Amino acid sequence: MDDFHKLSEAEAVINTPRQEEHEEEVDPERSTLHRPLLKENQTLSSNSIAVVGVGAKVSHIESLDYEINENDLFKQDWRSRSKKDILQYIFSKWLLAFLIGLLTGLIATLINLAVENIAGYKLLVVVEYIEQKRYLMGFVYIAVANLLLTVVASVLCVCFAPTAAGPGIPEIKAYLNGIDTPNMFGAAPLFVKIIGSIGAVSAGLDLGKEGPLVHIGCCIASLLGQGGPDNYRVKWRWLRYFNNDRDRRDLITCGSSAGVCAAFRSPVGGVLFALEEVATWWRSALLWRTFFSTAVVVVILRAFIEYCKSGNCGLFGRGGLIMFDVSGVSVTYHLTDVIPVVVRGILGGVLGSLYNHFLHKVLKIIGSIGAVSAGLDLGKEGPLVHIGCCIASLLGQGGPDNYRVKWRWLRYFNNDRDRRDLITCGSSAGVCAAFRSPVGGVLFALEEVATWWRSALLWRTFFSTAVVVVILRAFIEYCKSGNCGLFGRGGLIMFDVSGVSVTYHLTDIIPVVVIGILGGVLGSLYNHFLHKVLKVYNIINEKGKLPKLLLSLSVSLFTSICMFGLPFLAKCRPCYYNDLATLLITTNDEAVRNIFSINTSDEFHIFSLILFFILYCILGLITFGIAVPSGLFLPIILMGSAYGRILGIIMEPYTKIDQGLYAVLAAASLMAGSMRMTVSLCVIFLELTNNLLLLPITMIVILIAKTVGDCFNPSIYDIILELKGQPFLDAHPEPWMRNITVGELAHHKPAVVTLSGIEKVGRIVEVLKNTTHNGFPVVVIGVVLPMGPPNDVAELHGLVLRAHLILVLKKKWFLQERRRAEDWEVRQNFTSMELAERGGKVDEVRVTKDEMEMFVDLHPLTNTTPYTVVESMSVAKAMVLFRQLGLRHMLIIPKYQAAGVHPLVGILTRQDLRAHNILSAFPQLEKSAGNKRGH
Repeated sequence: MDDFHKLSEAEAVINTPRQEEHEEEVDPERSTLHRPLLKENQTLSSNSIAVVGVGAKVSHIESLDYEINENDLFKQDWRSRSKKDILQYIFSKWLLAFLIGLLTGLIATLINLAVENIAGYKLLVVVEYIEQKRYLMGFVYIAVANLLLTVVASVLCVCFAPTAAGPGIPEIKAYLNGIDTPNMFGAAPLFVKIIGSIGAVSAGLDLGKEGPLVHIGCCIASLLGQGGPDNYRVKWRWLRYFNNDRDRRDLITCGSSAGVCAAFRSPVGGVLFALEEVATWWRSALLWRTFFSTAVVVVILRAFIEYCKSGNCGLFGRGGLIMFDVSGVSVTYHLTDVIPVVVRGILGGVLGSLYNHFLHKVLKIIGSIGAVSAGLDLGKEGPLVHIGCCIASLLGQGGPDNYRVKWRWLRYFNNDRDRRDLITCGSSAGVCAAFRSPVGGVLFALEEVATWWRSALLWRTFFSTAVVVVILRAFIEYCKSGNCGLFGRGGLIMFDVSGVSVTYHLTDIIPVVVIGILGGVLGSLYNHFLHKVLKVYNIINEKGKLPKLLLSLSVSLFTSICMFGLPFLAKCRPCYYNDLATLLITTNDEAVRNIFSINTSDEFHIFSLILFFILYCILGLITFGIAVPSGLFLPIILMGSAYGRILGIIMEPYTKIDQGLYAVLAAASLMAGSMRMTVSLCVIFLELTNNLLLLPITMIVILIAKTVGDCFNPSIYDIILELKGQPFLDAHPEPWMRNITVGELAHHKPAVVTLSGIEKVGRIVEVLKNTTHNGFPVVVIGVVLPMGPPNDVAELHGLVLRAHLILVLKKKWFLQERRRAEDWEVRQNFTSMELAERGGKVDEVRVTKDEMEMFVDLHPLTNTTPYTVVESMSVAKAMVLFRQLGLRHMLIIPKYQAAGVHPLVGILTRQDLRAHNILSAFPQLEKSAGNKRGH
C-alpha cells in the first residue's frame, strides 16, 4: 500500500495499546523470557517515511489474492456446484494446459523460423561481399540491417509495451510470488515480445530468445484464462472458473514451463525450471499439468522440424529436437576420482551401510534379497526407498534408541522438521539406488512422497542422489573386472541402448572441479558487473523514450562493428578457414554448436577463443538491459563454452576429456554460478546435448558452481528483482528477523482502519477515498457469548476486500435500516464470479447524499477465516508463513483475550515484511543485519 492516510476522529480505528504499555515502569528483575525482544525506540509516526508503512522503499505494486475468500457466497457457490460443474472445471484445466502448449509451440516455431531465415540470409549476403573483397559494403550492409532490426524491436518496446523489454522472467517470478505486475501478461506485451525477439535476435545482439519465450508462454496462459484481451474478451461460461488469482497462477506456471521447453526443446527441463526457479508455490497436480503442456510443445516442435528438414522452411530445420547434440562424444573421465570431491558424501554412504548392517533394519535388507532372488514378481526399489529413509532417520538421531551417539552437533536435528527433510533425502536416494536415476530420485520424492517442499530441499536431495551415483559408479567399475561374480555388467545405465563405450581416467577430476569453481566465481563476477551496468541503464531509461532508443541503437552498432571487424585480427592462410569468423559471423545457436562440436581439437585457436570470450563478456554486460526483448541463457552459454574450450586446450596434454565436453561443462557451470539453478539446469543440459553419460560430472560441476556462487552474491534474477523494486519475499528470512515479533512490528504502524459488521455507506465511501488499503478487518461489537447475555465484547469477524466494497457501492446494495441481510437478498444481488473480479476505483462510483445515510451488511461478503497469527510470533516465522500460503494480508491477534482487550493488534502486508522497511523502523537491527544468511 502506497499511503496510510489518517482518517478523521469519528472513524472507528483501532487504538491498540502502544505507548501506554511501554511507559509502564519495567521491573529490572523480571525474567528476560517475558520481555519484548526489542525496545521501541521510535514509532513510524515520528519517521519521515512513516506514512508508507514499516520503513521506506515501498513499491507501488500491490499483492495478489491467492487466499481463498471463504465468505457466505463462496460457501454457497461450492454447495451448489454439481458433479457436471466439477468435471467441466477439471476438463477445462487440462484443455487450457493443452492450448498453452499448442500455441507456445506454434509461436516458438514461428520465431525460430523467422530468426534463422532473417539472420541466415543476412549473413549469406555479407559472406558474398567478403568473398568479393568488398569489405566496406559488407560492413555497411550488416550494420544497417542490424540497426533496422534493432529499431523495430526497440521502438515496439519503448512506445507500445514497455513491459515487453528484457527477459520477463524476474517479473514472472514476482507474480508467482504473489506480486501484481500490471500490464505484464496482456495482448500488447505478447505481440511486442514476438516481433521484438525476432528483431533483436536476428540483429545479432548478444541475447537469446529463451526469456521472451517464457514470457510469451505466460502471456498466452493469462489471455486464455481470462478469455482474451480486455477489450475483446470472450464471455464463455466455463471461463468463469479461472477468473481468480489462484487459477491464473497455475496457468502462468504452465506457461513458463512451456516457454522453457520451447526455447531449449527440453520438456523435463521446462517443468523443473518452473519448479526450481520461478514458482513459489507448488503441488503435485500442477506438476502433471506443466508436464502435459511441455509434452504438447515438444510434439509441435518435432512435427515442424521434421517438416522443415525437407527444405520447406528455408534455412530452418537442421537443428532437430536436440539443439546441441554431443551424443557421439567419448566420455573419458575417471569417476572414481570424484571421491576427494565428495569425500563426506562417500563416508556418509559407507557409514550408512555399516549402520544398516548392525541395526535391526537389516531384516528389511535380508527380506528383500531373499524375495527378489527367489524370482518373485517384485522389485527392490520399494525396500531401497525404505532403507534410504531408515538410514536418514538413524543418522539424524545418532543411531538406534539403545545405542545412540550423543555428538553435540546432532542436537540440531532433534526435531520433526529436520527429520522430515532427512527422510525426504533418503527416499530420493533410495530411488536413485534402485534405478541408478539421480534426477528421477529427486522427482520421485517431489511428486510422490513429499507433502511439503522447498527449493533448499531440492538441491539437498539432488546432492544425496549425486553421492549415490558416484558410489554406484565406483563399485560398478570395480566389479566389471570380475571381482564381484556375475554383478557389474549393467553399468550406470540399467537398460543401455546407446552403444557408447565409456572409459575413465585418473586425472580428469582436477579439471572438472576447476571448471565448477571457475563457473561459480565467474558467474558471481558477471552478476556483480551486470548489477552495476543495469543501475546505469536505469538512470538512462528514466530520461525518456529517445535515450532508450539511442542506447539500443548504440549497442547494436557496437555489436556489428565487433562481429564484422574482429575476424580480421585472426588472419588465416589461403585455402584455410577463419575460426573466429565461424563464431562471430553466424547466429548464436550455430556458434554454440560449433564450440560444442566433438573431435575438433584443432578447429579453434586459443587466441580466437580468448578474444571471443572477452567480447561476449562485454556484449553480455552491455546488451542485457536495453529496450528489447532479451534472454540471459544463450549469452551465458556462449561465455561459458568459450572459457571451457580454452581450458580444454590447456589441459589437453594431461587429460582425455574432449574439448567439446569441456565447453559443455563450463557452460553449465557458468549458468549455475550466475542463475543458481541445479536440477532443472542439469536436465536442460542433458536434453540439450542428448548425452545421458554426462550426468554424473554435470551434476558435480553444477553443485560446485552454485555453492561457490552463493558465497558471493544472489542469483541474477534476484538482483534484477531488487533493481526493479519488486517486493519479492525470499524463501529464507534474515536471521535478525527472529529478534522481533509481529506485535512489535505492528506497534510501529499507523492504527488499523476497521469496519463494523453493519456499516454506514458514508463511512465506507470515506474509508475507501482516504486510504489505499486493499483489506479491512471487520469487528463486531456486542457479541453473544456461549454463556451469558450480550455484552460489549468485540469480536474479529473477518476481513473484507476493497474490491468487494466497491462492488457493493456500484450495485447500490444498501439497506434502509441497520439490520442483517437475508440469504436470498445476497444471492439475488451477487455471484461468486462477480466477487472474483478485480473491481474498479472508488472515484468511478456515484453515491447520493441520501444513500450515504443507508447501511450495508458486510457479514455475507467477509472472509470469516482469514489467516491470523499471535502477536508473540517472530517476524521470521510470520514471513515464512506469509510466503508459503501466498497471502496478501496477515492479521495479528492479541496473545490474551479478555474484556477490554481489542481483538486485533494489527495487520501485516508484503511491504511490512521487506527487510529494508523493517530496518528503517528498527535501526538497532542494522548490526545483526550485516551477517549473511546461509543457504
